[in-house]
Amino acid sequence: MNTSDSADARPDESVIAREPLTHVPPSKAILHAFERLDVDLVGNDERLADLVDPDALDELVETADESVRFSATLWGHPVVVTTGAVHVFDADFR
Repeated sequence: MNTSDSADARPDESVIAREPLTHVPPSKAILHAFERLDVDLVGNDERLADLVDPDALDELVETADESVRFSATLWGHPVVVTTGAVHVFDADFR
């Protein structure tokens, strides 16, 4: 988990999907973002639960103050989850 501001240092143009956390928990927002990118989640061998504990992620983000940042690589893409949104970055972004 990344709790520093370094997650904010990624350029906006490298974000290929952004899903706000206004009406859905973070785990659902991650799935929505990847669905918008046409990633086949149904046919994929890896489920979200295989990559990260969805319940723990939801609880962490929903109960945290605004400084929390969770970052991971999911389905080949860097992902940053903040208390406001899920940001999916281009797979080639470093």
